Amino acid sequence: SPFEKTSPFKSPKHYL
Repeated sequence: SPFEKTSPFKSPKHYL
């Protein structure tokens, strides 16, 4: 997914 390619800080998955 696009989020996985972005930085951890921009990825909702990393927020959780």
